Amino acid sequence: MGKSAKPKSVAMIDVKLAVMRQDYEATDIVSAAEIIWSDASISSDDEQFLQYNEFIDKGASYIALKSPVKSGTALRRDVVIWGDNRNFIQEVLKPSHKAISINGKAFSALLPQNHPVGSKMGIYLRPDERTAKVFGGLYNNVPLKIAQGVRVLKWVEHSKGSLFLTLEVLDAELEALMQAQRVGVLEASTSTSHDIATRNLIAQAAFDALHFKNKKKILDHQPNVKRHIIVYRGAAVERIDNVETTFSKLVQVTNDAMDKAQ
Repeated sequence: MGKSAKPKSVAMIDVKLAVMRQDYEATDIVSAAEIIWSDASISSDDEQFLQYNEFIDKGASYIALKSPVKSGTALRRDVVIWGDNRNFIQEVLKPSHKAISINGKAFSALLPQNHPVGSKMGIYLRPDERTAKVFGGLYNNVPLKIAQGVRVLKWVEHSKGSLFLTLEVLDAELEALMQAQRVGVLEASTSTSHDIATRNLIAQAAFDALHFKNKKKILDHQPNVKRHIIVYRGAAVERIDNVETTFSKLVQVTNDAMDKAQ
C-alpha cells in the first residue's frame, strides 16, 4: 500500500480586520473614523473579510454598505462599496430620493472637511440685498430653512477651482433648492434629522415662501378679509365697508363738510 498524503498545512497570518462600532443599514455611508481595526489571526487564503492594509492601500476615507451590518461584526468584502466606484451614487441612493449636484459657489463658506461624504446637513437661505429687494423684507434678516437631514454623497473639485457637491434630496427639497439658488446665498449646518415627513413639510413651506416673488403675490394669497375704513367728522363717526367706493365716499364727505362750513 502506498503512503497516504499528508494533510496540507494552512498558514495563519496576523491581520487587522474592520469591525463596525454600531448597526448599519444597506446604503449607509461609513467614515474611516467609525471603523474599529481589531487584531485577528486568519488563514492566508481567507479573503472573506476587509483588512486594514487593503483599506490603507485604497486611501479610503469612507465606504458604503450593500447590506445591513451589525455592531461588533467583522466587515466582509462583498458588502463594501468603495468611494471610487463609478456607480457609487447609484448604489447608495436611498429609495424615494434623488441626487442633485450643486456648485459650491451657491453656498457661503462651505468646506468638505466640515461636511464630509455621508454626513447630513441642514440648508438655509441667507437674505442679502438682492433677496431683500425680491421679497420685500419678507424674512427680516432671518435665514429661511430650506431642507434638513440632507446627505452628502460626493465632492468634486474641477481644474478651474470650482467645487461641486452631490446631495441626496427628496422631491420637495429639490424644488426648494432650485428656487433658492436663484435668489440668494445658501448656508449649511450640521443636521441629523432624517424623518421624511418632517423634511417634506419644511421643504414645501420653504418653496411656498420662495414662490412669492413680491408683496403683491403675498397679499393675493392672503385670506379674503373685508377691509373697511373709519371716517371721523367731529363727534360723528362713519364706517365705510366697501373699499371699491372708498374714494367716492371720501369725496362726498369732504364736499358735505365744506358746504356746511360755508
